Amino acid sequence: QKLLWQWKLVGPLLKSVFASWKSSDMALLILLLLPLAEARSWINNAELRQQALARKPQIVKRFELDLDLPPERRWMQIYSDPLFTNASRDVKDYFASNIPAWTLPLLERIAADLRGHFHEYGDEMQGIAKVLHMP
Repeated sequence: QKLLWQWKLVGPLLKSVFASWKSSDMALLILLLLPLAEARSWINNAELRQQALARKPQIVKRFELDLDLPPERRWMQIYSDPLFTNASRDVKDYFASNIPAWTLPLLERIAADLRGHFHEYGDEMQGIAKVLHMP
């Protein structure tokens, strides 16, 4: 009952905000928000929460990103670092364990047109994929 009451208040506002969005934009937004639904269960999982709280701070390696380079070359020096040797496998494992299988065809369609969706950022992502030997 409380949820229905909340939707009656928030629903019309959301509809007016998103009315001008194309369906592809809405699909992309939903896809980006899917991991947040999973994050809620992590917060409520006592075992995972305890593991996170037991971790110790670590020194983070620093990198410099040269924005004067062409977009597809900007990240090459960073992702060529041995720290990212297993990055390709790690990304695939992350997707396999956190992203619902039914969304993968949609992700592949978006990835096939990185420049169309993300413009200059698409060029950067393609450069990163090349360095990591990802398709």
